[in-house]
Amino acid sequence: MQIISIDIGTYSVKFLKFRVERNKIVYDSAREVVNDVSEQALNSEPSEQYFQLDIVQNYLSEIEGEYRLIFHAPTEMLTTRFLNLPVNNRKKAQLMIPFQLEEDIPYGLGQAHFAQSIKVGKDSSTALVDIVPKEQFVPFFKKIEASNIYPKVVTSQDSVYENYIKRAQDTLPQAFCVLDLGHTSTKAYFYFNGELVAVHKSYIAGRTLDEIIAENYKIDQEEASLYKHQNCFFLTRDQYQQVNENQKTFATLMEKAMTPLIHEFKRWEIGFRVLHGVGISEVFLTGGTSNIKNANNFFAEQFETPTSFLETFSHGVDASKIEQDEKFRRKFSYADLQAKSYRDKSNIVNFLNGEFSLQGQSDLPLESFAFIATRAAFLTLLAVLSLGLERVAIYKDLSSVDRSLNSIAKNPVLELTARQRRLLAKQPESVQRELKRRDQAIEQEISVLQASANTNAMSPLKALANLSSGLDVELIQYSALSGDEFNAVFKAKNEKVLNQLEEGVGLSGIRNVFTDKNLSKLTLAVSGSEE
Repeated sequence: MQIISIDIGTYSVKFLKFRVERNKIVYDSAREVVNDVSEQALNSEPSEQYFQLDIVQNYLSEIEGEYRLIFHAPTEMLTTRFLNLPVNNRKKAQLMIPFQLEEDIPYGLGQAHFAQSIKVGKDSSTALVDIVPKEQFVPFFKKIEASNIYPKVVTSQDSVYENYIKRAQDTLPQAFCVLDLGHTSTKAYFYFNGELVAVHKSYIAGRTLDEIIAENYKIDQEEASLYKHQNCFFLTRDQYQQVNENQKTFATLMEKAMTPLIHEFKRWEIGFRVLHGVGISEVFLTGGTSNIKNANNFFAEQFETPTSFLETFSHGVDASKIEQDEKFRRKFSYADLQAKSYRDKSNIVNFLNGEFSLQGQSDLPLESFAFIATRAAFLTLLAVLSLGLERVAIYKDLSSVDRSLNSIAKNPVLELTARQRRLLAKQPESVQRELKRRDQAIEQEISVLQASANTNAMSPLKALANLSSGLDVELIQYSALSGDEFNAVFKAKNEKVLNQLEEGVGLSGIRNVFTDKNLSKLTLAVSGSEE
């Protein structure tokens, strides 16, 4: 997937096309398109500009295949706030930001559109919030839609610089400034301990030099701009002795044009020193105007601070296809930083949120189709293996169940027929119903036995024992059939004793009494109910 980082400037639009391979950025091309507009158009209201998006549209029409875009919103419309939030949770920090902004902007929060990048710490969080009035952002957004441009990220320059500095802070001093010398404005980003702490803006920039040159040499601004890019230079105090009068005059003119910016910078630096207790130890120049000859030495002398160029292409990128000329590469410094931020786009400002989200554009992964197919095949293989293992486990369970059924079928207690044993494997439900029927019959028999166990058979026996007391008889048989009903057989020594027993039974009051006397055997059978 090809990705394009676009630096939308007022003088030119810079395109840096790249791709990500194995977590490394590979640049394929770099192209600068100078804005072919008059100075009157540059001086018009921001909502009437955005002609740069027409340049972007024309460039994209030449691109074959799919691509993703990242560019920044115009800095002229943005306001930046730095917030300290007393929470160490990103979601809670996002909820707190609107309440803090409401007290800090001169118009209602409903009239503003904002985006933020949040850094969560151990006990608190910090947020960089870029704010733009909706009345200014809406025309810009509508121009994007009308131009059929669908970026994945519309960010801000201060957020991109902040993201880069956080990743490179180990190689940078404690306190420093990035000075972005553009065509219509100059931005100063002050850093302390790797954190962006202040953003300042001045309108002394490249166009200021164009105006000075045009005015003093009686030429139009377009010719003055061309001269500036080809021949302009700065001189340090020592170098004034080494040049001719014309060069001295021109250098004095350039120094005079930059003097207001130098005074502004010194005021910014004093404020930084008061706030943080230390001064900045280095200034890094970037932007198209920084390519003027001897600019680094000139500003180092004027700021009384070591000054060098912000070199970015050497860190974590393959820029072998980009022209090696240092001045050419410095033009694309911001586009380079923006490209690096794309990999970490969740940590930079993105204005495409809420009502300004672009629809119909999916954030496809940057890997090639072959790599995606490889991952899909690997996941499919894992799914097939999982299903296979599940099938093996189910087969083992079924085998175990079959062995259990076979063991049950062979149990002689169940008294299964040959037919029932065959049905047990195929139709266990029918065998189960038969076993349940048998179980119910057994339970019924057990109930009967338990009821019989509760019968009091001793009460009739006690009554019979009282009747035979004192008589020479023997109880040879006794049974209690149910409840208080009984049967008994007595044997006597002689007939006289037998008659006495029969008479006693008749007078005993036993209900339903019946006697059967056998004189030959001298036995008396007695049956009846308890008295």
